Amino acid sequence: MSSLPEKKTSERILWIFMYSREEIIVPSTAFTVVPFYASSQADAEQQMHAWSERQPFPVVFVSLEAYPYGFQIHYHGYPGKLPTEDM
Repeated sequence: MSSLPEKKTSERILWIFMYSREEIIVPSTAFTVVPFYASSQADAEQQMHAWSERQPFPVVFVSLEAYPYGFQIHYHGYPGKLPTEDM
């Protein structure tokens, strides 16, 4: 009895899709990021479009970037609001 050959999986890398829920008017607009893994740019674009179509709101494309070395988020504890000067 012969065994089945091992199925080779293709290498996938991290991609970040950045979008906005509104038209971008000011460059400093806050964006939302969606991380996912894809085997190629074409695969990443297909996943991005499929994800966008499933959302109940309009998705405005900002960027799609590959991060083959990963990324880190540094949280510095910035408050949501600053106290006024008279406090």
